[in-house]
Amino acid sequence: MKKNNEIDKILVVDDDPFICEIYKKVFDKEGIETEFLHSGIEMLEKLREKKDDCKVILLDIFMPDMDGFEALEEAHKEDLINETFVIMLSNQADQVAKKKAEKLGAKKFIVKSSLLPEDITKEVIKACKENL
Repeated sequence: MKKNNEIDKILVVDDDPFICEIYKKVFDKEGIETEFLHSGIEMLEKLREKKDDCKVILLDIFMPDMDGFEALEEAHKEDLINETFVIMLSNQADQVAKKKAEKLGAKKFIVKSSLLPEDITKEVIKACKENL
């Protein structure tokens, strides 16, 4: 991390390559390095390799193989993300999903369908600056 409220790297877990490319462009403009994974299984493998490397994770809920909820739950079971700031993404403005995300330790829940990808990245940066 740069300062207490500045982020230097975000792990993005989302299966949509187009969305990931937009995130990359916007985060790059902000000087934030991004690493992209495309499933919950990939996220768990990454966290197992470098437990303390991921300080911020942007995690989509609906993905193939293992969704974001399953991945987050397993990461907690394996004690992989104690201090990690997790922001969950969904295309549905579903209060049940939001509550589940909070219960699983997500610090923020963003509805992707109500924002442009550029606005999502701004929300992520703002949330990190306010909470880290």
